[in-house]
Amino acid sequence: MTRPSLREYAAVQRERYLAATRAEKGTLLNEVVTVTGLHRKAAIRLLRRAPRAPTARSRAGRPPVYGSAVAQALAVLWQATGGIGPQRLYREGNNVFIQINETDRMVLIISPPHAGRGTRPGGLRRGAPAVR
Repeated sequence: MTRPSLREYAAVQRERYLAATRAEKGTLLNEVVTVTGLHRKAAIRLLRRAPRAPTARSRAGRPPVYGSAVAQALAVLWQATGGIGPQRLYREGNNVFIQINETDRMVLIISPPHAGRGTRPGGLRRGAPAVR
């Protein structure tokens, strides 16, 4: 049984469980344990507690460092250099910039693997990462 279907089933059974007498709760509990495969105590907790509000999934790992401005600057730099790979882009990118602002500084300090992900379509542009 999937989590969403378990939530739907529990919502329906919770109403019945809370309105049932003690004897009815026992039979209802046996039914929930049989259908869901949960342990009896887990089924009791599932039926007694109010459903949790859905939460947004957190992204695992380190937070992103480079923002969309850096990704756009990398894309321009990559196109200006003829679409070279990230290792050469990293070495030659340091010679391209004359004016250095915050975005350019981030492009200069970016590692070659990050530069490679930034030049691919959709790379470094997932969500709205914060620029440090």
